[in-house]
Amino acid sequence: MESSDLSEAGTLLEQYCRGVDLFEESEKVSGPDSKEIVMSSVRYFQSCAVLIIQNGLFSSNEELTDFSSNSLKYLSISYYLGELYRRIPSNVPPERLNSLKQSKSYKEKFINTCIKLGILSKEDIKAYQNDTTANPQTKREEKIRRFRREKEINQQLNNLLQEKLKKGIDEELEEDSEFERKTTILILENQAIKTIDSLSTLNQELDIVTHMNTLMEQNGGKLPPPQPPEPRPPAQPPIVITDPRAVIKENVFKPDWNLPTVSIEEAGEIDYQEMLQREARQKEAERKKSQKLVKEFGDDEEEAEELKKTRDFDNFKDEHPRGSGNTGTKGYKYT
Repeated sequence: MESSDLSEAGTLLEQYCRGVDLFEESEKVSGPDSKEIVMSSVRYFQSCAVLIIQNGLFSSNEELTDFSSNSLKYLSISYYLGELYRRIPSNVPPERLNSLKQSKSYKEKFINTCIKLGILSKEDIKAYQNDTTANPQTKREEKIRRFRREKEINQQLNNLLQEKLKKGIDEELEEDSEFERKTTILILENQAIKTIDSLSTLNQELDIVTHMNTLMEQNGGKLPPPQPPEPRPPAQPPIVITDPRAVIKENVFKPDWNLPTVSIEEAGEIDYQEMLQREARQKEAERKKSQKLVKEFGDDEEEAEELKKTRDFDNFKDEHPRGSGNTGTKGYKYT
């Protein structure tokens, strides 16, 4: 839609309503088909922003009480633009990077406006300002608290609507204005809470796309090929959890003693092989002993054996003289 078409689209309220309708429609469509819807909604909200500046609808030094009930809803234009720029589909890192930067700029502008006007609570302001330094546990607690606050806001909006319906449509203009003011402020607070939650994921995506854009600049406008994956460690065997009742059922008729694992024939063959190995070791030991005797006492094995016995007896007599074992207890003593 061109700027000339937007100028002919109607008043500020009509263009704002049309932008909101397209925004809600873009939530139901994904992929390349959603780009035209998103961009049309963006152009409507941008046209609204221009009309607000031209008409001097807002002032930088105004407080929340200075805004009329009819003009409060236009504060959400930055919220819608922040969400829409992030929804623009693109597979090109430079284009995606530009969309994310625009989204972050509008989101931060919207949150700062809500802080300035006192729409956000002190807890939400502190969580937004300390988001980068908070530990994971604190972030989780803040996220839970914001989720509960969103539920409270939705309940309050529902209560206001039910109260409005009970009173009927024939009410004074002042009461209608007060109803619109309360509901708009609650909607703005809810949108600000959602924006705070979305900023963390937006910053993560922004870092990734910035890194991809840097790689493309270093690689001649193309992304480098991905590195081969590291080899996976060998898979661990699965842990099988057996039902104790099934184990008892399987073993109920089994004997308490260990059953044989080989037959009688196999056991005899094992014993026979062990016997052959023992005999072979004995023969080898006798052969080595015989070789040692021959080497020490001569070639004749019998003579060598007799000579060895004689030498051993001589050594025994030298160590034990005649009568050395007599203690003299029988009445005689050798000297």
